Amino acid sequence: MKEQIIGLIAAMPEEISPLLKLVGAYNRSAVAGFNLYRFSLCGKSCLLMEAGIGLERAGRAAEALIASARPDCMISFGFGGAVQPGMAVGDLAVARSSRLYQGDNCEGGETILLKVSANIMRRVEAISVKQGCAARQGDFLTTAEILSKRELVKNLLPDLVSPVLDMETWAVARTAHREDIPFLAIRAISDASDEELGFSISEFTDSKMNIRIPKILRTIALKPHIIPQLIRLARNSRIAGRNLAALVKELLQNDIASEP
Repeated sequence: MKEQIIGLIAAMPEEISPLLKLVGAYNRSAVAGFNLYRFSLCGKSCLLMEAGIGLERAGRAAEALIASARPDCMISFGFGGAVQPGMAVGDLAVARSSRLYQGDNCEGGETILLKVSANIMRRVEAISVKQGCAARQGDFLTTAEILSKRELVKNLLPDLVSPVLDMETWAVARTAHREDIPFLAIRAISDASDEELGFSISEFTDSKMNIRIPKILRTIALKPHIIPQLIRLARNSRIAGRNLAALVKELLQNDIASEP
């Protein structure tokens, strides 16, 4: 029987490291300029691509992963921001749709509907109980920049369910959809709906969306009031990362990882 290949894509080391600690042995290499982590779990060959931040990088990483290995299914995972009350830090969300948010709408051809099996949701709910958090399906809104949630709520469509903000899912979903590869997107909440970020991603990154320490330090020097928020977000990211890693490992250990 052919070994099943599972492709995984996440943006940041903070999202990836907790999972690598859980799976144990892995090999690190590079593909098309992206870090690639290879490990085996329950007879599956798992290829985890570190895409970096943003739509453009996520899309290129997905294309590179498919070109190098043609996975049997793809899983996009990482942190996300809650838009409406009801989702707490560490809660787990599974995408029922992936939508590109452009200014004042998320309608039309920019929406990709995703199928989530009952088996997957049962597994997600079981892990959430074990981790002490909540789990739900929701609509993922991918944006090119950090947005004001207060302004975003004014433009939300009434049919959206438990919307979650991120900066990568739609690009990966579009690539997987185009290549007819089963796709699953999951996020752990790192900032609740009442957490308005006091900085833009461009203040921390270069033109290619690479995080640059000098820019972070310069931004903190100009905006010292964001220091408590950064400390809080670091703590929240540890909680989200722990729950996210437990969920991804659980999915990979079961056949349901191949039936999103």
